[in-house]
Amino acid sequence: MTRPITPFEVKRIVVPLSLCSHSELAFHLAHDLAERYDSEICAIHVFVDPKEKDPLYSDEIKDPELYDKIFRQRIDDLLAVACPTGRCTKKTRTIVTHGPYAEEIVREARDIKAHLIVMGTHSGKTLQQNLLGSTMTRVLKQTPCPVLAIRYPHEETEGEGD
Repeated sequence: MTRPITPFEVKRIVVPLSLCSHSELAFHLAHDLAERYDSEICAIHVFVDPKEKDPLYSDEIKDPELYDKIFRQRIDDLLAVACPTGRCTKKTRTIVTHGPYAEEIVREARDIKAHLIVMGTHSGKTLQQNLLGSTMTRVLKQTPCPVLAIRYPHEETEGEGD
């Protein structure tokens, strides 16, 4: 007996944001899906150690609450650019959290019972990514829901495309 085909339900979408232009592309796609399926979006930003990992961090920002406030403002700015009509802000939650990237993304997806994660891949690999795997790979291995991977456009280097 074959299983009946059921419609794909997408009511909650998690979008990890790194606050770069690539995140804007992932958010735009998530927003389009949210419009189509009348979904909620959970925009999440994860930082590991702001003093070591984040160019936004400066010596003046020693207070974690101030750091959190700055990131929330930057995410709000990104949302304003991605959704100039303001319509998506009614269905978008913003989360700023601290911890390992993949684990925090998966934890949030589980916590809200997400139906989809929309996130980007990066073509450039660091030594750490080669040894430990990319955030995308770790999310794919642990997530309870489908992941829509977005390959970001990159500039062609000399000799490519020949």
